[in-house]
Amino acid sequence: MQVSIPAKVQNRFVSTRKVKNAIECYIWDQENDMIETYYQIPNNNQNLHEYSHFRFVLDKDGALWSDANLFLLYKVKDNPKLSPSRMKYFVDNLTKFKEFCDNYDTDYLKPVGFNDTPTHRYRNYLEHVTDKTPKAAKRCMQAVTIFYEWMFEYNGFSTPFPLWKEKIVPNKKGWPVKVKDVCQFIGEKHREPTTSTYVTDEEHLRPLSDKEQNALLDALARIGNPEYTIIFYIALESMARKQTILTLRLHHFVDSLPESYSPKDIDKWFKILTWPSDVERKTIMVGLGQDADSKKGRYESYPIYIFGWLWKRIIVYIVSQRAFKRRSKALPQDNELKQYVFLTQSGHAMYHAKNDLYYNDIAKTGLNEVHEGNCLDQW
Repeated sequence: MQVSIPAKVQNRFVSTRKVKNAIECYIWDQENDMIETYYQIPNNNQNLHEYSHFRFVLDKDGALWSDANLFLLYKVKDNPKLSPSRMKYFVDNLTKFKEFCDNYDTDYLKPVGFNDTPTHRYRNYLEHVTDKTPKAAKRCMQAVTIFYEWMFEYNGFSTPFPLWKEKIVPNKKGWPVKVKDVCQFIGEKHREPTTSTYVTDEEHLRPLSDKEQNALLDALARIGNPEYTIIFYIALESMARKQTILTLRLHHFVDSLPESYSPKDIDKWFKILTWPSDVERKTIMVGLGQDADSKKGRYESYPIYIFGWLWKRIIVYIVSQRAFKRRSKALPQDNELKQYVFLTQSGHAMYHAKNDLYYNDIAKTGLNEVHEGNCLDQW
């Protein structure tokens, strides 16, 4: 519950305390012997009685920045033992971010374009205007992205443009971790992998061991999701990237479709197909001019290979009721055979190919942004 907000908090004592079943952030005006309540939120942690190190984020005029202070109050509720240094870290960096927004005509709630968001602007400012080291700039940006993550999840915030993109890189122990592009800076030192089993391909990619592959396949079998099972099998067999696999079209596997999806017509259609043997290698051309994207769309066409047993499984999936229902919800491409093999439940592309009819006008699909396989990453 939001209550009265004083204009300034300088020279006043600030803390939080437990009031019945809520956490109350209050300001004690010692001179007038008054307590002014700032925010009050429900408290499920009955052990929290008081937090004595609460600080506020102010804008350049000394007024309270409500979203940032609600975020800090959430951090206290989430972790009653939040250290003073951690509190100071968030307050200092969010204050600097708000100063940047105020001084450089940047609305922290309204990104202008895909690469013109408050986070991208602030990152460029930290890298090119300030004298911060890459490590210090990264810490500043991490505080800002943590704040925005809270805004998205708990404060009902949404934006038509992504504030950052995530990719997977190895940590110090070589395990893959997600990092945000706005938190990476020129000159930042990355630990090189200590094993020669990594693939040198701009990123440090490590092939899965046999044990890891078997564990992955066992997990897929238990989960029983046909789309992701086929996607992972294609990846394991062909070593293709997600932008290639998720932009495969029907014509990469079939030259026609059944007249209807009744069992009789499907059986009739099966009989006119030429089925490969299980161990036969089937070729799929991808890349430029092939309707399946390559890395960054910059490579000429090239082949990927999968075995016949998987090829047959893909064809069976294509004419399944599950796949047909997804295609029936999808917006049409140039022709029905140019439709994606893999679609979401709502009929959207999992990954929009560069030559997708709606790539440059994504609003027609009812989406806010181009899909780039995020559903696969999250899954």
